[in-house]
Amino acid sequence: MELQNIKSRNLQEVIKEQIKYYIISSNLKMGDALPTEKFLSDQLGISRTVIRESLKGLQAIGLIEAVHGKGYFVKDFNFEAILDNLPYILEMHLNDFRDILEIRIVLESHYLQRLIPTYSQDDIATLYSLLGELAKKCQSDNSTKEIIDAHSRFHCELYRRSGNELLINLIKVFSTIQKNLTHLKRYQTSNPETFVEYHRRLIESIERQDATLVQDRLISHFGEAIEWVKNNSENAALLI
Repeated sequence: MELQNIKSRNLQEVIKEQIKYYIISSNLKMGDALPTEKFLSDQLGISRTVIRESLKGLQAIGLIEAVHGKGYFVKDFNFEAILDNLPYILEMHLNDFRDILEIRIVLESHYLQRLIPTYSQDDIATLYSLLGELAKKCQSDNSTKEIIDAHSRFHCELYRRSGNELLINLIKVFSTIQKNLTHLKRYQTSNPETFVEYHRRLIESIERQDATLVQDRLISHFGEAIEWVKNNSENAALLI
């Protein structure tokens, strides 16, 4: 594959796209080496400084990694780099939160109803144990961050049996977004006891293997966040 000479106002973004296309079209796998900075610079007609910054950008999202003295290599993609950088790269607006909330409700509702027959008594016991941890965090003087982390662990456990790592990582992303909103003092759970009770009712509906009740209680669990968006967003669309 030939890399095309480019000139653009947003050079780094264009270069990153060119490099990603090169990785895909060349069928590079994890551990394969990328061309040198000099090669990329010559082929693209761009300074090595800009090439280097573009490579750092791909490194920041976990697509490639730098090995000192050897160069850049394709990395096995995972969400860790995104999760680490999300608080710094996410410009959160209420409409963003509304859209993310809608996606989260649809995703969790679909998977939760599908997984109902797969939960064992041990799974239910684990969920109650995690709920106990969440309740303790809410009742004590723990930071909101610790409460959100406990909440995230509970929801990740709900979908552990799905075997879908992407779903689990998306739950973690949602949790990180909530931390951002809390840090900005724009959103917080107003009644911790009610918050915990919603989760207890959700577990009970799973125990009863009642798909309709599970969906109703999941939506009720998100009720406060839905109401908050409606009250604080000028053009909030109706949520589920």
